[in-house]
Amino acid sequence: MRRLVIAALALASTMAEADAPLNIARQGSLEAGGEMVFCATNDGGDPNSARWPKGRVVINHVYASYQ
Repeated sequence: MRRLVIAALALASTMAEADAPLNIARQGSLEAGGEMVFCATNDGGDPNSARWPKGRVVINHVYASYQ
């Protein structure tokens, strides 16, 4: 039990001395590749959807976020 307490105290003091928060230099997103196609049902098969009306969409592409 005593060893457990000593280990917990050592861990707590190590965590207290941690480095400052990480600063993010850049962040964003990008898309690459793909092809544009016409989609008559953009919202789950409802051709009358006002939320996502029919139109062009990009398929077979990659989207990535980075920091």
